[in-house]
Formats: sequence, C-alpha cells, structure tokens
Amino acid sequence: MATKNKLIIGRRDRVDLPELDLTDIDAKIDTGAYSCVIHCLNMKIIQRDGRPWVRFTLYDDEEKKHEAPIILYKSIKSSFGEVEHRCMIQTSLRLFENDYPIQLALSDRSTMKYPMLIGRRLLTDHFIVDVSKHNLSYKKKLKSKKK
Repeated sequence: MATKNKLIIGRRDRVDLPELDLTDIDAKIDTGAYSCVIHCLNMKIIQRDGRPWVRFTLYDDEEKKHEAPIILYKSIKSSFGEVEHRCMIQTSLRLFENDYPIQLALSDRSTMKYPMLIGRRLLTDHFIVDVSKHNLSYKKKLKSKKK
C-alpha cells in the first residue's frame, strides 16, 4: 500500500474490539511484535463440533467468559527470550473509526503496562508510526462524539 494512503498512529492509543464488546483499551503500538495480543486469564481449551475453541476472561471483566474458535497455535518468543505458546483467535479491531480484521493472541499480560499490543502485521498495510504522538484515534473518536 502506498505511504500516502496510510494513517499516522502514535506510540500508544485506545482501541475497540467490537466483537468482544470492549472499548477504549489501552494499547501499545509495537513494531517489534508481529501479532496483536491482549491480556486475558483463565484460558481453557474446549471442543465444539470437533474443533478446538478457547474459553477465557478478558482483563477488564473477571465475570464474563468469552469463547472463540482457535484459528492457530503460535510459539512466541518474548523480549526476555522466553517461548510462550499462545492461542490465536480471529476478531476485529477498531481504529480511526475503521474496523480491521486481526488475529489476536491471548496471553497473561498482568505484569505489563499495557493490556494490549498492536503488532506490525496490522500496522504494515495501514499505518505509519510516529512515536512523538499518542491517542490519535481516540482523540478523533472523542471529537466525533462531540459533534
């Protein structure tokens, strides 16, 4: 995609995951990460119609359980050099009032500052990262709500 068609995004933003009923999630824009990942707990692999699904609770709500088909398992090497095996699900992410299909890794990020990372798989075709900026999509969202 040509550079002129890409949106500027800052080093962090607040994003929505409409299919999971989550809004204004603090997310770090991470060009070092390939995939998007979100903090979740209580992951359990279940079978539904002969296919593997995952049941989990997200960082904001210990009570509400979510379920989704697992689209793949991925081994991820952390910045600390540790390998973690993660379930990946398909969902959509909303930035700048646009929905983007993403593969979302589920992981316990309780020791991390941001509950979500946005990786370069999404960034590459749609965004240019300006690390001097932050919350550009969120500010646009707030401005459009005031109108």
